[in-house]
Amino acid sequence: MKLHLSPLFTPWTDPVSGVTSYLLAPAAAAPFQQSFYYVNPSVSADGRYYWFYCAFPPAGNHNHGRSLAVADFAAGQIRHFPETQFLDASPAVDPLSGEVYWCCGTEVWRRGPGADDAPVFINRLPDAITRHRRPWRVATHLTMSADRQCLNLDALVGIDCYIGVIPLDGTPVRVWQQFDRCYNHGQFSPVDPDLQLIAQDSATNPATGATRGIDNRLWLIRAGAPAYPLLPASGSGMQGHEWWGGSGERVWYIHYHQGVKFITISDARPGMTDDPPATLVWPSANISHAHTDTRERYLVADFLPPLEPTSQVIFRDRATGGECIIVNFMPYLAPGLNAYHLHPHPQFCLNDEYICYTTLVRGRADVAFVPVADLLERLGLPATKEESPPPRQPSPSSPTSPPPLPTDANSPSVKGCPRSGRGSSAFGAAALGTLNYPVGSRRHPFTEGEFAHAGALVVSGAFTRPRTKPFPPFSRASDSPSVKGWRR
Repeated sequence: MKLHLSPLFTPWTDPVSGVTSYLLAPAAAAPFQQSFYYVNPSVSADGRYYWFYCAFPPAGNHNHGRSLAVADFAAGQIRHFPETQFLDASPAVDPLSGEVYWCCGTEVWRRGPGADDAPVFINRLPDAITRHRRPWRVATHLTMSADRQCLNLDALVGIDCYIGVIPLDGTPVRVWQQFDRCYNHGQFSPVDPDLQLIAQDSATNPATGATRGIDNRLWLIRAGAPAYPLLPASGSGMQGHEWWGGSGERVWYIHYHQGVKFITISDARPGMTDDPPATLVWPSANISHAHTDTRERYLVADFLPPLEPTSQVIFRDRATGGECIIVNFMPYLAPGLNAYHLHPHPQFCLNDEYICYTTLVRGRADVAFVPVADLLERLGLPATKEESPPPRQPSPSSPTSPPPLPTDANSPSVKGCPRSGRGSSAFGAAALGTLNYPVGSRRHPFTEGEFAHAGALVVSGAFTRPRTKPFPPFSRASDSPSVKGWRR
């Protein structure tokens, strides 16, 4: 299904790269419309339904107060469901049914995309966990086990963290391990229902305000066994924004100030004291989030330029090294509107035919899609869809060798898709910004009607004027200054 041909989308072409993205109808459901966190599915397998976050400034923030809407491309309708108000980035879509799951309070709920569908209660945290306390989260972002029996649990209640599973049949939550510090971003292995990737994270004690940071970010946990670090020797807070490769054999992550890396999990075993090999795939000092297609050949990432309140979104083909800038210069919104974690968070979706991301190019949060076939055409690559591999059965007791990955290449510039030529793809002289947003020049570019629809917000701090200089060159990770909040 060619989603971008739906009348619910409006084309927007980046003025530097010439790549066209398709933006969902503005404010069709809410003043701010935002894509899911990049590890969570949001599109039904048949391409009919697309779910997204809704925010009504100034209400809510990145942890609570947002709700969900669905675009029904067959009916040409967008429907908002206020009863889906959710915690954290918990919503996830079951691609087979088009239904969405989300966390609310101590509970997990589900509903279908139809206007007359009713919310269905799934499960809840037991009193033995909550003890009359309000949870900060039940699950950071829900994922479904490979056997489709459970959702993941990474609840944080007070300073207590619980990793485990939430059975879909309503039987009691099962805790695999309890911690006295924060572990979150739990994700089921795509092939093994007894294995999860979890992330050690910083957290603030809600009673004292004391903050505990990160000692070692990346961990695996198997049912019936304690969690163990993927990088026992060098793990730190400099790794993050992790995700599973489609094969379930690799964990991908960002090594901040270095780039995108992966670890083959069969090289990492409990009790190891030395690090397994970590492969650097996309060198860059400025990558913030990234994602791979199912076959782990293509990547997409968002970049945070140093000294610039902006983001970029870039696509990369590992086999040839070719890159395409999807969005060259995405200005941040005014500080008062940034409560919703409005990073692009690009992700492959709908059988890897599209990349979906959050865009701010219209001065508000919008959802955007770009066809992968268009990017491949710009790189001179065939856009024919590869045959999908047969589904793998979970077999934790008899691991198989991982399929070979494409060879990374350092290619020259590709027509229409400029590269930086410095190892960091984002900020070459060819990738000039077209806008600059200094604080204190003109009003935020909302129309009067948009201000009224967003709750009569009067915002200043994001303004347009031409940019005449390229981004400053950074050839090595050590050259790039730290930017406060860049790893959020």
